[in-house]
Amino acid sequence: YNKGVVDELGGFRSDISSFGNDINEMRSFLLLPPKDYSYAEKDTEINEDRTMETSAAEQAIYGFLGSYIDEKTAEKNKEAAKQRIQSLYENIGKALVDEGLSAGNVEQNGDIYSFKIFSGSEPLYAVIGDIKSDETIIQSSIGVGQLKPDDLENTFIAYITGNKEEVIKTKALLAAKKTEIGTLVESPEISKVLVEKKLSMQTEPLEENDALFFPIKSSEGTELLSISLARKNGTYGLKDKTFETGEQLATALIEQLRELDVSTSMEKMIAARRAEIEAILSEKTFRDMLKAEDLAADTAPRAAYNQLLYDIKDSKGTVKFSFVIELSSGSLKVLMDNREIDLFTFLQGSKKKP
Repeated sequence: YNKGVVDELGGFRSDISSFGNDINEMRSFLLLPPKDYSYAEKDTEINEDRTMETSAAEQAIYGFLGSYIDEKTAEKNKEAAKQRIQSLYENIGKALVDEGLSAGNVEQNGDIYSFKIFSGSEPLYAVIGDIKSDETIIQSSIGVGQLKPDDLENTFIAYITGNKEEVIKTKALLAAKKTEIGTLVESPEISKVLVEKKLSMQTEPLEENDALFFPIKSSEGTELLSISLARKNGTYGLKDKTFETGEQLATALIEQLRELDVSTSMEKMIAARRAEIEAILSEKTFRDMLKAEDLAADTAPRAAYNQLLYDIKDSKGTVKFSFVIELSSGSLKVLMDNREIDLFTFLQGSKKKP
């Protein structure tokens, strides 16, 4: 009995689905949107929703547990890092005095504990303990040095005494080079190009182990170019080329800035959309299809109401419909009988038809 009922219901569903397809053909002819008459697809969607709900719950539970464990681990590491840095700080006083150096206070900033080493009032080193690991590092003008976890004091003393003169020399060199870069950016020729192309240059560098980087960004904040400054010898870098002097860098920088494509992402998308449409309109197959209907395409667009329109006209020059690019969004539409139809939505609807 149950099997018969199921079979009968299955037949009803099949008939309704077939009838629905016929109705949608009529709706399409009348330029009305199609409707979904498929029970099978809805059943599948319900099952998929239930699977997604289960998956979401599982992800949430495991996500919370992972977050809880990470938090507890961070608390332990935080205390260990604090003790490690504090102990090092308290036991290096004599070695610093012997080198004519002094230490600032231990500070916490986010995920690190740190203190600075000074020569007079000038900071030379930053000693950093990461609460997410057992690493202790020294940052300076020459880059990053790693201290041995099992011998912090001795490796610390060896590092600061062995590198002190180089750190002082490199710090002075990089300061002079940074000033030179700032002067270049303010020069009339370079600043003019920056303004014309709506570019900005970050004067405070991004620091990495081997070099400092000065990004040049578009009006959208996208990095388009970057000047590097090598810690080791103070040479400049731009587009895989190195320069010894600021004058050499300035010449190369002006050339690169002038060649930069500063189009916004939307402008690039519009340009790509135009190229795509104009290529299609120029295809012989497309032109032949239009010709068979006594139509022809304007391959150059006209602008109207923040749109670009490619008109399709009959032999009398009457516009029958137009392909439209929305300049605000890049969307592609068809304008026909004062109605706008999104082409990609239309395509998806066509694919769903049996």
